Amino acid sequence: DFNDISQPNSKPVAPLPLFAENGLVERSITVAVINITGFHNYVFNTAVTKVVKDHEAFVAFVHEVAKRYGGVLDTFNGDKFWISFNGSTACEEAHLAATYFAYEVATTVNREALYYHQYLSNERLRATSTNRPPLSPQRPRFPVALRGVTIGVATGRAYVGPLGTKNIRRHTITSNAISEAAALERMARSEEH
Repeated sequence: DFNDISQPNSKPVAPLPLFAENGLVERSITVAVINITGFHNYVFNTAVTKVVKDHEAFVAFVHEVAKRYGGVLDTFNGDKFWISFNGSTACEEAHLAATYFAYEVATTVNREALYYHQYLSNERLRATSTNRPPLSPQRPRFPVALRGVTIGVATGRAYVGPLGTKNIRRHTITSNAISEAAALERMARSEEH
């Protein structure tokens, strides 16, 4: 039975004593999961130094946009990025903030990807039809994402705080919203093809 937290009559989930005793806090969070389309192909067909520089620019962009909307880039691994809203830091109206974040990232990156691919198509046509010099577009800000991005966003209850052992402890977010956002991102990816 799914308990929709957006409804005022929804029943609160009783905190698990073990979580509460160990510093975990229950709260409503929103998670955005981003996937860079075609990242692995890019990595294996581009010089390592360029991949590192381009990936760094994309990470900085995601971090900057997340921060502007009150989110935190919690982790990334190659082509996957997990951003929390009201998870690692407080964020009012996390669901709206995450939606605005996702919209800005998707439109910025996908618009650039579309422009770049249209430019390449036009260049090929120009090269075969005339002897004119090539057009010189502005260098893409995110070459690592020239095939675009897919994003999934989900909201749910979470336990937030430190988990691990004495030797290795990490701030974690334990929530179904994480896997739901990842599933939505995968669905968006399959809709592309």
